Order: sequence, then structure tokens, then C-alpha cells
Amino acid sequence: MAWNILSLELVLFVGALYLYMQLRKSSILSLRPIRGLKVYVPPIDEDFEVLEKSNKGGRENKKGEVNKYDKKKLPAKAKFPLRTLDISETFLKSNQEFFVEYDFFFMLFSVLLGLFAVTQTIKLIVPSLLETNIIFYMMLFLLSMVMVNLTKNTFSLGYFKYSDETKIELLFAIKAMVASFVAFKTLGSTALFDFNLEKAHADTLERFNQVLLLQGGKLNLPVEFTYIVIALFAGALTFSTVRLHIRFSYYFFVLTKNSKALLAEQNPQYKAHIRTMYANMFAPVIVICLYLTPLVETLVVPDFLSVETWKVMRLAFVAGAVCLRMLTFREEI
Repeated sequence: MAWNILSLELVLFVGALYLYMQLRKSSILSLRPIRGLKVYVPPIDEDFEVLEKSNKGGRENKKGEVNKYDKKKLPAKAKFPLRTLDISETFLKSNQEFFVEYDFFFMLFSVLLGLFAVTQTIKLIVPSLLETNIIFYMMLFLLSMVMVNLTKNTFSLGYFKYSDETKIELLFAIKAMVASFVAFKTLGSTALFDFNLEKAHADTLERFNQVLLLQGGKLNLPVEFTYIVIALFAGALTFSTVRLHIRFSYYFFVLTKNSKALLAEQNPQYKAHIRTMYANMFAPVIVICLYLTPLVETLVVPDFLSVETWKVMRLAFVAGAVCLRMLTFREEI
């Protein structure tokens, strides 16, 4: 008999959250990935006063030349101070707003990632034991919060005046929306991946009508409504993540700009790092190929691999891609 929403998944979530909080008491887990990184400290008012006093020019003659006496007496021009600070517990005391959000996201991400692996393993071994999706809905909740944070200050110039970065984000978001809707409308969801979006639309509509029938009403929505909702979500997800891709592209450009000179020095650490960056660049494309049914799955299932084995291999590749991405996380920051 299947466990309901108030039993197994909830127990797993509470247990994982309790375990994380116990470990959190002895060590700030979210600080480990960023400890030791340097941040630039903004200048203070005294710095501008020093610059203003030291950068004043002397008296000039008719030719525009500085008076010889003033030239000797003028102090040397002060340089703009560039202070850095290592990220540690001391740094966090003055950045509580940033750290509170980051610590919460890290905690929820760690717990949900572990629970996702556990619940997916249970569903593969004993599918009838677990039929609820509380972890999936909590992942959507976390994803929504991350998307909101990624889009902060996007429209700092106004909603009708865009920076070059915002224009690129809008372009890719519109492309994602149009491509998603056209693909679902033309091919259908079952031809693209292992999920029946049309059946989910019908089931959801039926549940809404069960409530509306109590008041004598009924709702009829075509399946294109669900297609539009999914397309809008794809556009919003693309809009919020394009900024990350721009940062990755810039870092990758800087890393490979002097690759010939660095490779000539026989630097093994650089070679390993550049290979990891190339793998990170192509990993999302491979994941898409694995999860879109017409690309790879129809060629290997069931002739060479069973459905269960294919799902395990696919999930293992995604976990490996995430771990590989984490190897360059500090360097990109």
C-alpha cells in the first residue's frame, strides 16, 4: 500500500532537516564553499577626501603650465585604495542580509538534493511504496526563490530602458517560450520526454471541476493553456539563468585567452582545469539529449538497456555533472 503525503516523505524530510541542523550547530556548512575567497571593500568618505586634496593642481600660467614653485610643493597624487577582505566569520558579521539568504538556500538545496536521491532510489526499487511528490513541490519552491534572487537589479535602469545584458536575457527568454510552445503543440509531451502533460492537464482540470460542481459551475480549458504555462515557466527560467551563462562565458574567455602560453609551460593543473571547463560547457547539452526521448532513449531502450537501467544511468550522469560543476565553483566566483 502506498504511503500518503503525511507519512514517508514527510518523515524523510524532517529527518534530513534535523540531521542538517545538528551538523550546522558545530560548523557553518554553507561557509565551506566560499571560505577564503576575497571580496573588494568599497571606499569610505575619508578616501574621497584624501583624493580630492592630493589631486588638486597648482597655479597655471598663460601657456597652461603649472607654476614651478607649486610643482615642487604639491604632494604626490594619492592612489585610489583597493582593500580586500577574506570571507570568514568576521566578514559575515557585517553582511547578515546576504548570508541569511545564502545560508537558507544552501540548507534547503542540500536537504532536497539528498532527499531527491533517496526518493528516486525508493521509486526505482519499490514504486508502490512512494507515490507522493512533496519533494518535487519543494524543489519548485526553492527554484522560484532562486529565480527571484537571480533577477534582482535586472531592470535597474527602468522597465523600458534595458542594458545590453537585459536585452540578451529577454531575447533568450522569448526564444525559450516560443520554442517550448511550438514543440508541445506540434509533437506533444509524450513524444519529447517521459511525462504525459496532456493527462496531467486533464487530471488537474477534473479536480478543479469537482470543486466547482459544488457551486454548479464547470471549467473547460484546452490543453494549450497548460502549454502556455509551461512555456512561460521555461521563459522565466531562461531569463533568470542567462546572467549565469554570461558570467561563465566571460570566465571561460579569460581562462582560455592565454591558453597557448600556459600549455607551453606544461602546467598540469591548468590542463586539468581547462578540461573540466570544457566538460561543464558540454554537460547541459548531453543532459538534454539524455532526457529528450527521440534523441537517445529510443535508440537504446529497450534493445540494449531496460527502462530502469536507463533511468539510473541518466540520473547518475546528472549527479556527476553537478559534482563536476562544483569543482569550478570557487574559481568562477
